[in-house]
Amino acid sequence: MEKRVKSLKEKKQRKFLLVLPLLVLPFLTIMFWALGGGKAEKPVSVKAAGFNFSLPDPTLKDDKQRDKMSYYDQAKKDSLKFLELIKNDPNFKRDNSPDTNDVSVVFTQGSPVGRNTQHSFSICIGNLL
Repeated sequence: MEKRVKSLKEKKQRKFLLVLPLLVLPFLTIMFWALGGGKAEKPVSVKAAGFNFSLPDPTLKDDKQRDKMSYYDQAKKDSLKFLELIKNDPNFKRDNSPDTNDVSVVFTQGSPVGRNTQHSFSICIGNLL
């Protein structure tokens, strides 16, 4: 085996690479401490007091007192308004089938990419008409 003779440049480079970690390590440690490393954050203690038995009062849109029957009347008005909107809307397709007395309203919507697929959703209106 031949012994390779190292040049002066290679010897200096080898010595520098051997000492480099000893020079860099203190600076890295000081930077770590200066940026707050190694300190644990203080845990935030949340004290659970138990159940909250005080509930907020309901806030209604109107000031007058309403009873249960008035809510049923309002629901019927809303349903009739919805049916009137469906009746006047040209984008809804109506399907009157002879085997049922219900009127089915079919919502159709074409796909955004222009294919001939249709998504349909049927609502039976029934006795509301």
